Amino acid sequence: PTAVATPSAGAAGDDRDSVAAANLASFLERKQHNRLYSEFLSNARKTRALMQKIQETGDAFLPKAVDLGMVPAEGLTAPEPLVSRKEEPLWLEANAADTGDKSSALPRKRHKFDETKIIRKKFKPQPTTLNEERECHLVLSPREVSDIAMGPKLLDFGKVSVGSRNVKTFSVCNDLKTFILVKIPECREELAETFPKSQVVPPGQTAGFDVVFRSRHVQTFQQAVYITVNENHKLKFVVFADAMPIDVSLSQQEMAFNFNEYVVEPSLTQPLVLTNNGNAEAVVRWEFEDQPPPPPEQPPEGQRRRASAALTARSSHMGGKQG
Repeated sequence: PTAVATPSAGAAGDDRDSVAAANLASFLERKQHNRLYSEFLSNARKTRALMQKIQETGDAFLPKAVDLGMVPAEGLTAPEPLVSRKEEPLWLEANAADTGDKSSALPRKRHKFDETKIIRKKFKPQPTTLNEERECHLVLSPREVSDIAMGPKLLDFGKVSVGSRNVKTFSVCNDLKTFILVKIPECREELAETFPKSQVVPPGQTAGFDVVFRSRHVQTFQQAVYITVNENHKLKFVVFADAMPIDVSLSQQEMAFNFNEYVVEPSLTQPLVLTNNGNAEAVVRWEFEDQPPPPPEQPPEGQRRRASAALTARSSHMGGKQG
């Protein structure tokens, strides 16, 4: 006979208990996970609702909080970062303090330069006292040079007529406490009438130089002018102009004088208007065929922009058709 081994009833029961225990542990783990997830979602919802209420009402306290009558942050001072608030002086001021040159300049002002306004008052061209002579030959520091304001830096005369005299003002403001000697050197022929050539500018005063431009031919003019201060320092400004030919226009380019049988007068007259489109005086000369030219005519003062003339034609035969 053959012996066959069969599992006993006790061993089978142990296996079933172990499987049941594993399933129970897995179930409890899932249940704990679901509980934590539900609490997380619930807290997130409550937090969102609270933040929305704070944004709408500005009340940072919970709805069920007890009001103790205390003002939030009452009596407390906001902390400040430990940052130095000391104001550093400008380099020019610091440099003046280092050199002990605090009193060399007056309080600075904002200067507005008007090139169309002529400054009538002119200062003397050369120093006359010992003090002026000494101060007008001082070598200035860079800070002192910066205290001398001038302008405008560009004098633009625009379009002008050949031969016309055009004047603009170049200003020099002395913000120092000493006299200065300002000179404009000899320039090209177009600026030769500039006046004055030099001025002794007192402290706190403004000197005006009349820059005169006159061109004898058509050109586009541009030149840098270097002025000298105390004969030791140079400052620059630029002059620009566009010299154009004299332009005179006529109100009529062609005039017809018709003598017919209905004309009883021996002559006919028609008006003619001459307009000067430039800014220079225009000399008018009439020239006719078979007649010597008359002397040139110049319109009187106040009528140089526009002048009126009358041309008269006389008939060679009384009542004829030709003239």
